[in-house]
Amino acid sequence: MNPYYGLADCNNFYASCERAFNPHLRNRPIAILSNNDGCIVARSNELKSLDIPMGVPYWKHKHLLKKYNTAVLSSNYRLYGDMSNRVMEILEDRFADVEVYSIDEAFIRANGFTDEGLEKYGEEVRSHLLQWTGLPVSLGFGRTKTLSKLANKLAKKTPSGVCLLTTEHPILDELPITKVWGINKGLGRRLNAIGVYTIRQFMNANQNAVRKRCGVVGLRLLLELNGMPCHDLIAPRETRKHIMVSRTFKSDLTGKKSLIEAVSKHAARAGEKLRDCNQIAGGMSIFLRSNPYKSELRQVRLSAAGALPIATSDTSVLIQVAQQMLHSIFDKSVAYKKLGVLLHDLRPRNPIQTNLFEPTSHIPRRNDLMDAMDALNAKWGKGTLRMASYAQDIHHLYRKEKQSPEYTTSWDDILEVE
Repeated sequence: MNPYYGLADCNNFYASCERAFNPHLRNRPIAILSNNDGCIVARSNELKSLDIPMGVPYWKHKHLLKKYNTAVLSSNYRLYGDMSNRVMEILEDRFADVEVYSIDEAFIRANGFTDEGLEKYGEEVRSHLLQWTGLPVSLGFGRTKTLSKLANKLAKKTPSGVCLLTTEHPILDELPITKVWGINKGLGRRLNAIGVYTIRQFMNANQNAVRKRCGVVGLRLLLELNGMPCHDLIAPRETRKHIMVSRTFKSDLTGKKSLIEAVSKHAARAGEKLRDCNQIAGGMSIFLRSNPYKSELRQVRLSAAGALPIATSDTSVLIQVAQQMLHSIFDKSVAYKKLGVLLHDLRPRNPIQTNLFEPTSHIPRRNDLMDAMDALNAKWGKGTLRMASYAQDIHHLYRKEKQSPEYTTSWDDILEVE
C-alpha cells in the first residue's frame, strides 16, 4: 500500500502559544510584534478579520488596535521555539517519518492506513496535541506533499481539523490554481493563457504545454496533484554553511561598552549554535549599521572579517576575536542601530586541522568545558552559566516591553497554581 503524506500546521502559532498559558487572551484579537516591537508579524483570526495586514508598522495601527481591545505582545521566541519542539516530538512519536518544515509546520509520512483509518488516526493525534500542548493543529493528508499542503488549507475550515484529499475530490473542480502550493500569481497568469483556471483543469492539462509554460517545476506540481509523488520528505540537514546572530537595538547606541556587551552576547550565542550542530568555525565577520531612518545622522555600514587561528566553537575565543574586530572598526562619532556576528568556513567538529604556531593541548579540555556549560544552561535555563564579558540583563538594549513570561524555559516564569 502506497504511503500517505501529511502536513501538520499549528493554527495561528504565535498567538496560540500565548493563549495556551493565558486563558484571558481567548477570543480576543492578538497582535505579535517583531524585534524591538516594530511591526506586526503574527495575528490571531480575530485580528485578521479586522483587515489589519501582516508586516505593517505597529505605531501606524496603534489607535485601531486599542479600539478593538487587541492584546499586543512582543515576540517571545524562546517560548515559541520550545512549544514547537514539543509539537514535533509528539509527531515523531506518532508517525514513521517527520520533516520539520518550519517552526509551526511539519510534513509527515503515514504508512499502512486506509482512508477512513487515517482520518480517524489524525483526529486522535490532533486531540493529543491539543491536550498535551494546548495548541490547535490542522492535519491534511494526501498521496503527495502537494495534495497534503492543499488538504491542510481545507482542514482549517473543517470542524474536525483533519482533511484527507483524494484526486477525485469535487472541490478540486472549483478551487483556483493559485491555491496550489508553489503557484503564485505570475505562474497562474501563464496557466490562464492556455485556458487553465481551476485545479482540475490544471490536473487535466497537456503536460508538454505545462512544461513549456512553467518548466519542470510546473510539471512536477501537475504530477503531484494527480497523485504521483515527485517530492519526498527531506532529511534534517546536519551541517550549516554559516551562522548569523544579529539584532536591532531599541535606541541608537554610541557607547563602546554597550556594543562590547552586545557583540560578546552575539558571539556566545553563535558558539552555542555551532556546538548544537557539532561544528566549528574557521572565520568570523562582524558588522555595525547606523539608523537608516534618521537621515539627519551620519550613515555608515562598518564591517570586519578574518580567519580564526584554529577553527573552533569555544565561546571565549569567539568573544575575544569579536571584541578585537569591534575595536578595529568602532567610530565614536556614529550612533549605531544594528550589530551582527557571522561565523563562516564551518566544518565538522572532529577532526581539527591545527597549525605549527598555535598550542593545541588545551583544546580537548576547552571542548569539555563548553559541553558542560551547554548542559547546565539546558538544564537550568539560558544564562545560568555565562562569560563575564556580557551582562545577564543585556536584553535592556532591545525593546520587548510587551513580552509575556517564558513559561517553559525559565524557572522564574513557571506558572504557579493557587
